[in-house]
Amino acid sequence: MRSVTRMIERNANVLMGASDTISALLADVDGTLVTKAKVLTKGAIEAVRRLHESGIAFFITSGRPLRGMRMLIEPLGLKAPMAAFNGGMIVRLDLSVVDERPLPDDIVPDVINTLLAHGLDVWHVSAARSQPYYLDVTHPTANKGTVIERLSQFLNVPLESIATIGDQPNDVLMFKLSGLSIAMGNASPEVQRQANYVTTSYEDEGFANAVERFVLPRAALRRNQSKKDGKG
Repeated sequence: MRSVTRMIERNANVLMGASDTISALLADVDGTLVTKAKVLTKGAIEAVRRLHESGIAFFITSGRPLRGMRMLIEPLGLKAPMAAFNGGMIVRLDLSVVDERPLPDDIVPDVINTLLAHGLDVWHVSAARSQPYYLDVTHPTANKGTVIERLSQFLNVPLESIATIGDQPNDVLMFKLSGLSIAMGNASPEVQRQANYVTTSYEDEGFANAVERFVLPRAALRRNQSKKDGKG
């Protein structure tokens, strides 16, 4: 596996330093965890296995509906809830609902009419681009920034101990709140500028490389710190 990664220049909106210790990783799916052909590589599967082995909780969040995420549960050995529709719905692995934030019924017709008037297909108020060909319209508090806040509460860990990885503008909200943010090599320059680090592309094991280069070493630091604290 290649480990070609580079640090990018941080702008004024990005924290100057990434967190030294990480307890969890929150990952986008399309353009990040899977390839352009929607394939989950052996490298990605192995990277998630190593996260579990290292005691780092692994979560996924996506603009996908639930049916587009459930096929990831078994190969990744997922153990935690998943966030679909950019955080509009959080479900357990049996797909029972933990949290749901639907659009109010009275505004749905207006949203649909507006999208259709612009020649857009309606699939699913926060609006964010999750892929170059999708515009996701969700409840105002249903976004990936809210997802990481709820993840922090679920794990009872500070936001600074959560790492995030993604490739699209809708991932920037979780970048801004996490202790370590990683943009994919296939992300736009604008998205890359919002992250602490940039890994290789989704066609070049970018997710697996990021886990190996940036996340797992911080798990080791966390374990070492815990041992030191225990001796005190």
